[in-house]
Amino acid sequence: MNDYSSKILDHELAEENIKDALPYMEKLLGGKPYSPSELERYSFEVMGWIHRLLNCFKSLAHTRVYMSHFRSNKWYREAGIVQGNYINYHYIKYAITVVTIMDVCLILTNDTFRLGNPERLCYPENITKNSWVTSSKVDKSLNKLSKIVEPWRESRNLFIHRGYEIYRDVLTALEGLELMHEKGDLKQKLPSQKVKSLYQSELSKIFNEFDEVETPLFNAVIELLSKLLPVYISWRKKLQTPPNKKTT
Repeated sequence: MNDYSSKILDHELAEENIKDALPYMEKLLGGKPYSPSELERYSFEVMGWIHRLLNCFKSLAHTRVYMSHFRSNKWYREAGIVQGNYINYHYIKYAITVVTIMDVCLILTNDTFRLGNPERLCYPENITKNSWVTSSKVDKSLNKLSKIVEPWRESRNLFIHRGYEIYRDVLTALEGLELMHEKGDLKQKLPSQKVKSLYQSELSKIFNEFDEVETPLFNAVIELLSKLLPVYISWRKKLQTPPNKKTT
């Protein structure tokens, strides 16, 4: 399993951000009414998006575990869940998560720069063409992320907007045969060892796809975090300075 999520947590931006947000978190958990300072609110909002990013990479790692450990039981059988549609379900979740990482990075950039765009309007063109973003070269990192994610966007969109499932031919055949067997419409079942071998072969191909996207995706995210670090520190300094002492 990858350890990308722990590496994100170890990044200097995450460490600095959590340090700044910690006093506010402690007050929140104290249970007493409290009005956060502008810096506390800023650091807490940025921290929320870093944590979402971290959890997305955790989800990518968890998908491999789920897909590798299908265990049929009576509840699955009663619901018509066989290994083929179980694998497909998690494959779709993986594709959605890959695209979500791009979306989270756009909102993280928006909030770190304090651009003020509503979350629903954090489209690539709204963020990458901002003059602050381009002058810091953060746009280049976001464009790199977009290219990595793009091959997965079509699969994600076809499922979400049209209900297309992300199937391979072998998985489609295996699921069809399994469902027919569960209904009693299949007189002769494929040997269990043959079925297991076919699923393992398909999983191996799928995991190779995952390998091809995860490493460049993670590296691009780390590059983005490194470019956002000085932006975050700059805003922290501004928000720490009392209004009557701010320089013009």
